[in-house]
Amino acid sequence: DILADMNSRGVKNIKLDYQGAANGGLSQRIAESVEFSSELGGKSAFNKLVSYAQSIGADVFPNFQILTATESSSFNKEKKAFFINGQVAELYGFEPVQFQAETEADYPTYVISPSYFKEYVEKFNKSYSKLGYENLASEDFMKFYVPTYRKDENVNITTAMPTYHEMFDLLSSNYRLMLSNPVSEAWKGVTYISDLPTNGINLKVIDCYVPFIQLVLSGNIVYSTPVMNTNSHDMTTGMMKALETGSAMKFRFIAADTNALQNTVADNVFLAEYNVLKDNVAGLYAEYATVYDKIQGASLTDHEVFDLAGEL
Repeated sequence: DILADMNSRGVKNIKLDYQGAANGGLSQRIAESVEFSSELGGKSAFNKLVSYAQSIGADVFPNFQILTATESSSFNKEKKAFFINGQVAELYGFEPVQFQAETEADYPTYVISPSYFKEYVEKFNKSYSKLGYENLASEDFMKFYVPTYRKDENVNITTAMPTYHEMFDLLSSNYRLMLSNPVSEAWKGVTYISDLPTNGINLKVIDCYVPFIQLVLSGNIVYSTPVMNTNSHDMTTGMMKALETGSAMKFRFIAADTNALQNTVADNVFLAEYNVLKDNVAGLYAEYATVYDKIQGASLTDHEVFDLAGEL
């Protein structure tokens, strides 16, 4: 319904980064075997979505956590990475109300050990390849390299890197990949990159933000902004940042109320209900497309800052 409505509003060339479709949904379990969620209609419903998307010129990218997974009976300690202090490598979410790490999550997320990573990705690839999809997205794969310091199993980052590169070559040779702000070693083999930052880190080293990564990638690969609808007042600014950096715009939508995300790894997602945002987003897209259609595929050659008077 969201795709159909966006298409009717003139939004074209959509790349749908579909999260939560398989293996436990948004709180994804380890995906040694890919199983689409029956709550969403299973594989048959997903195939219908893919077919419809193709009919309107859109692409669907099922998104899988490949570097991490939530707790499950099949995700034992032998498959998990360990911190240097001997503790299992758990990734903590952020609790925005208390402004602190969420150390008691309902679905704790752990990092997969580099010692098990090759075997795991090969199992995932074998299962996923049987489904016949050419697209694959991941929000964590190739985002960082993982060491492990389990007793009698120390693997540092340098030693682990060849394994990650080998598995990246495996997946990039089999699928059109969409990765979220990956390390530079992955730029060459991906089809799309999402979530490239459009703002600085607020350290007073330079006077203004310079899109260094976009200056390198522009004209070579399509990339997007981070999710823009995290604050309703920032979406217009986000659109201007997208044009400044030559980026596609990225939005996060949910058909239901965001209350449905409670007690999942996405329970900190707000302002995502499509019915609330659709008019605003369609208007932003129409304004954005008039410029982006002219610059798409062009290379950024310089980045200059104008003052309020329009002077360099």
